[in-house]
Amino acid sequence: MKRIRRFATIISFAILICLSVPVYAGSSDAYTKLGTLIVAGKETETSGVAIIDTTKTYTATGGGVVRYSDLVSTSCASTGYIVEGNFELLTSSSKEALLTDLLTVVDSAKSANTDITSDTLSTWNQCLQSCNGVDVHFLAALMSGTKPDFVSAYKMYQPFQSPVGTILGVVTLLMFSAITVSTVIDLCYLGVPMFNTFVSGDSKEKPGCVSVEAYRAYLEQAGSAGGQGANGKSGFKNAVGIYFKHRVVMLALLFISILYLVSGQIWSLFADIASLFGGLVG
Repeated sequence: MKRIRRFATIISFAILICLSVPVYAGSSDAYTKLGTLIVAGKETETSGVAIIDTTKTYTATGGGVVRYSDLVSTSCASTGYIVEGNFELLTSSSKEALLTDLLTVVDSAKSANTDITSDTLSTWNQCLQSCNGVDVHFLAALMSGTKPDFVSAYKMYQPFQSPVGTILGVVTLLMFSAITVSTVIDLCYLGVPMFNTFVSGDSKEKPGCVSVEAYRAYLEQAGSAGGQGANGKSGFKNAVGIYFKHRVVMLALLFISILYLVSGQIWSLFADIASLFGGLVG
């Protein structure tokens, strides 16, 4: 019984060791060949012209450069043929640039060599992930070519252009109507005592149909001595003045936006604003 347990322990330990060692899917010769092509920067072993110039340089953190030939080596199969120590010297953008170049070589090698299969590339990817600092930059390199295709998007959007325009028109009219109704209710709340009493009742809280600006103006007016403002004018005028002082900026911006929308220039305005931040993304 003890011998059986000991044998099972040895088998389990052997399996654990095997799982911890990178397994080269498919032919190990194909993976080795892929490494040779990566180091040479070529798509085939007989190619006369390299896809990536091995003298190409990448910027290092703190200044200086590192050559492509110093960043890849056939002796670094376990890290996807990347020299980990030199790779860590690169800046973030240079890491992405190197990985993009490697993807170019690997993709071309797979297309030009029948023995380099998807399994070989999968093995390379798994080994590459074991290289410190590769993960996030590898994802960025993979997605670097993914950019918005506005031409295709416009073709898909074109059938909906008229309905969307109609919806925007309806929304604009509703906004004008809502602003008008809201302003009338606010002015009645401030200037018509019966309406004020009707919507407020016995509560001292803000009525639901009244805007925050109107309620704030009412409180400020109510706090003035004897219902008079500092300039001696009536409380109604004072309250209305306070109301428009709080509301004028919002109304001005809203009306300008609506005018841009109605004239069809709202997207030009967004483009001008976006161009101000263009320098942040190079």
